[in-house]
Amino acid sequence: MDGDGLLGRLRQWFRPTPADVADRVALLDGALAQNPDNAALYLSRGEALAEVGEYGRAADDFRRAAQLADGQLKTKPWGVVAQVVRDRALRGLKQAQAEASAGNRGGER
Repeated sequence: MDGDGLLGRLRQWFRPTPADVADRVALLDGALAQNPDNAALYLSRGEALAEVGEYGRAADDFRRAAQLADGQLKTKPWGVVAQVVRDRALRGLKQAQAEASAGNRGGER
């Protein structure tokens, strides 16, 4: 199979290029413009930004995701999804801060 076949698509899925991640971030930017209170979108964008070393921006998104998820946990009777988003956001924030402190690309605000 060539690069456009199944193997090429699997590589793109599991080892995205910076351009693939940039496309994903652009899609998430648009989704967040329409849904600014969606914690899962901030989490997803933070994870994408961290993949390409944008640790400062990723940390901002992880903070926002955790903040929104905390609010959902306080107001929703069943918050399993919010809890998962919050936990992943806090873990991502910790990793992004560690990478920024280590002097890797991006830095923290």
